[in-house]
Amino acid sequence: MIVNPNNHSDLYNISKLMGESACLSMKNRNVRIVRLSNVIGNDFKSGNFIFTLIQEAVNYGKITLRQSLEVKRDYIVIKDVIELIENIALNGKERLYNISSGINISNNELLNHISAITKCDVITEDSSPNLFFPVIDNKKIKEEFSFQCSSILIELKKLIKTYQNNYRNDPN
Repeated sequence: MIVNPNNHSDLYNISKLMGESACLSMKNRNVRIVRLSNVIGNDFKSGNFIFTLIQEAVNYGKITLRQSLEVKRDYIVIKDVIELIENIALNGKERLYNISSGINISNNELLNHISAITKCDVITEDSSPNLFFPVIDNKKIKEEFSFQCSSILIELKKLIKTYQNNYRNDPN
């Protein structure tokens, strides 16, 4: 990761690197670091990207995407994260772990899935450059904990149904 201390938008990444550095400088082998991918779960008030898409689809019958359809990100289901963090804390052999699905999903795939379920329209206002997020290496969690990630698309369907049944048009 390349950061610029003169760029205020890099503060978040700088703080993550500082935390990792502090942990790794400790001689205690029980201090471990987890790097999280984009976590999805039942938190509709978070304002996260996927929840915004679900809310627009269900509440307004359309999604307006203001970035490229080709942008791909790694998403992981919260229940997988919780299980992995517990395993890492109690049984981890390494000091640093990437917690990710290891699979990048494009905005196009997400929108196709959401629109198929909700029957919403999709409008794209692509004025952003194609962002490139490399596939996250999760070999350690696969090998050490026999990790098999949950399906993001199945979880997405569950989240949409939960939102439709419990939060539709909820202003809070």
